Amino acid sequence: MAKRVGVVIVFGAIASAISAGKEIAIAWRFGVSEVVDAYQFTFAVAQWPLSIIASVYFAALVPRAMAVQAKSRLQAQHFRAETLGLTSLLLVPLTLLVYAGLHFVVGRAFADGPATTLALATSMTLPMALMFGAGLVAAICAGWIMADGRHTNTLLQAIPAAVVMLAIVLFDLGVVGLLVSTAGGFLLYALVSLLCLPNTSTKSATGARLRYLPRSRNTQLLLAGMGTLLFGQFLLSFVTIIDQWFAAQLGPGTLSMLGYSTRIVGLVLSLFAIAISRGLMPGFAKIQVENPLALRAAVLRYGLIVLLVGLVLAAMGIAASDLLVKLLFQRGEFTAEDTVKVGSLVRYAMVQVPFYFSSMVVVSALLVQGRYRAVTIAAAINGVVKLLLAYLLVARYGLPGLLLATALVYLLSTIVCTVQLFRPGGTSTHQNSKPNQTVQNP
Repeated sequence: MAKRVGVVIVFGAIASAISAGKEIAIAWRFGVSEVVDAYQFTFAVAQWPLSIIASVYFAALVPRAMAVQAKSRLQAQHFRAETLGLTSLLLVPLTLLVYAGLHFVVGRAFADGPATTLALATSMTLPMALMFGAGLVAAICAGWIMADGRHTNTLLQAIPAAVVMLAIVLFDLGVVGLLVSTAGGFLLYALVSLLCLPNTSTKSATGARLRYLPRSRNTQLLLAGMGTLLFGQFLLSFVTIIDQWFAAQLGPGTLSMLGYSTRIVGLVLSLFAIAISRGLMPGFAKIQVENPLALRAAVLRYGLIVLLVGLVLAAMGIAASDLLVKLLFQRGEFTAEDTVKVGSLVRYAMVQVPFYFSSMVVVSALLVQGRYRAVTIAAAINGVVKLLLAYLLVARYGLPGLLLATALVYLLSTIVCTVQLFRPGGTSTHQNSKPNQTVQNP
């Protein structure tokens, strides 16, 4: 397991470095401005449903796909044919729905703000909807690449950021270049992901074509597990929209500052989140299959390790916040005054790091046990609490209150999920179930 985590960390570090390059390029070219406000908001809103679908799909698919592949390669190929077929069937309707939803949300969020910001955000809805569609294809492929025991998808996810970075640095095309490179980067990401997926043609090695109906028991169980997780993940991921909405009400520039501060913390979070979800989760799944009683001990061990690592990283980030912002962003349109403002926000955002890490470890363990209901309940609680805390803390502390609310939510998530994991009788798993059994929930 340690070797797997190490490989993922290396690949994740490369992807994070490229992502940082994108943010540096945007700061250099656009600074803290209405362009970044509009881009940050529309990008986050379009990414919201994509992150829900991708995370739920990944959490439900990887443990089940690994178990199916261990039993029958033919069943696994039919399983994959159905998941890819359903994705192709739903791709256009979901993309159109996201496009319509973006128009609606943008009109409401910026209705009372500057007309220029509203116009910019409206012009970004189509490229962001295309980004969603391409990202959905890439996410589905990433789940199967991971289930095949490969980590190529960790590197591939850096493609969109690389395209945006190169477009901004090499070509001064303004807002148009930013939008075209964003949509184009995700389209390229989807294409390369398809090429990296074994048997990506309409025929698999067994001659089975893409299937558009969930006929196999494995696909039915996958959809059942996703359905259970979907509501909780919807509420939990709504944290992103809550942040964008509250920040949009605080005036021009606040979305930009929030975006830059969370990007810095996000570089740390994304790297270790990838290591945990793509490194530890397959290892936990193997332990659960071979010796379920050993899983809790493994969770305690790795949970403590990542908590300590998170505390160290948070302390270092708080101490070096202004320096990090200056090194990454202070050039071009991003001024020294902007550095001071964003640096102060980074200090508050760093508080969430250790709690985010520890919550991910415990959630990964619950997922490999097939205890989707427990994860859903915890996510629902977290989403409601975040909305309440944001309402109370933003009114009093502004943007720092929003970031502190996020840290408190991750702390709550760790506590609730740990209680669920260690409660009596909490060792059931769908991993060991036979193909004709339903998903077991607590």
